[in-house]
Amino acid sequence: MPHLTGRKRFFHPGETAFWPVITGFHGAFLLMHWVGLLGQRRRIYSHDAGSGWEVINLISSVFSFIVAIVNSITRTPWGAGSLEWAMLIPLPPHNFTSLPEVTSRDALAVTPDLALSLAKGEGYLGTPRNGLRETLTVDTATGQPNGIVVFPKNTVLPILMAFVTGGIFLGMPSKAYWLVPLAGAGVVALALRWVWGLGHRSDRGLQDAGRGLMLPFASETDDPPGWGGQCSC
Repeated sequence: MPHLTGRKRFFHPGETAFWPVITGFHGAFLLMHWVGLLGQRRRIYSHDAGSGWEVINLISSVFSFIVAIVNSITRTPWGAGSLEWAMLIPLPPHNFTSLPEVTSRDALAVTPDLALSLAKGEGYLGTPRNGLRETLTVDTATGQPNGIVVFPKNTVLPILMAFVTGGIFLGMPSKAYWLVPLAGAGVVALALRWVWGLGHRSDRGLQDAGRGLMLPFASETDDPPGWGGQCSC
């Protein structure tokens, strides 16, 4: 919650939160186990009234709200060393303005001004390049950056492909067999059109990745990421 709202806690969390969390957690889940032993199944909304479990479920819900409320107002690790606290608060849509160089488990603790540095674009890929959606690929063993990945821009083609793919599954049960190959050809055509718009027509060579590092686009490296993996990301 503080990460989303940008507001700090107003009391010390540990001592205050301990007993409400312990009480709320066990009150919620032990009652769930109890009604399970009494025969209640999942999907409570499907149970008929008068089953005898209503009061137990109500009390369990009250305890679960206690846990949720206490966690939302006390889980505020200001001063934590993990990278999520190096993002701007409240969170922007893009998360990091530039990418950090991580050299330790607690990167923010080692570099207290990391958040400001990244917001000023002093990390990797801090300068937008022709509106491209870029990120880094790194070596699996060393973690060193070895390429720049360009993600696809917004497009309606995947949505159109989903609709056209539906024609394959609708054609068979409805005995409209002519629709199956037609929809299959449409999926292939849309996929080729989508792929045609990705990448570059020629090698671009080394690019400025920030922090004095020059890297090629990942598609120009010896071990580029697969199209399927890139599109799913």
